[in-house]
Amino acid sequence: MTERGIKNLLRFVKKLYIVTTNKEHPAIAMQNDSLEVVRYEAAVDLPDLFCKLKSFGAQRVTIQSGGEMNAELMRGGLIDFVSLVVAPVMVGGRDTSSLLDGTSLKTDDDLKLIRPLELTDVDKLSDSYLHLKYKVTK
Repeated sequence: MTERGIKNLLRFVKKLYIVTTNKEHPAIAMQNDSLEVVRYEAAVDLPDLFCKLKSFGAQRVTIQSGGEMNAELMRGGLIDFVSLVVAPVMVGGRDTSSLLDGTSLKTDDDLKLIRPLELTDVDKLSDSYLHLKYKVTK
């Protein structure tokens, strides 16, 4: 992300939170009341990050991420709701990312990391797309 990109995003939001481990991220040097930079040294501590976001006044966080991040968040008990749009195409393969990637579950203790979902709503969208909404149960 560039300084120009950050300035562009700031035009569309009340508050922009950037989370980074990059010591040279362009947002760090920027002065803007609508910008909050949360820095971590080596890796983002997700439970700590969510506590910080709550202390900033965030009541809801929307996350659009890939399989590895999804797995970290779900297995960490940090997701309350899941919203999925299913496209009418089939994509796959041994090395193709899925909704939950990351470390495989291998032991009985790992089964405690599974979070059941309760379907709360289904919308049929145009062109055979589906929007599925789930509550994560614990």
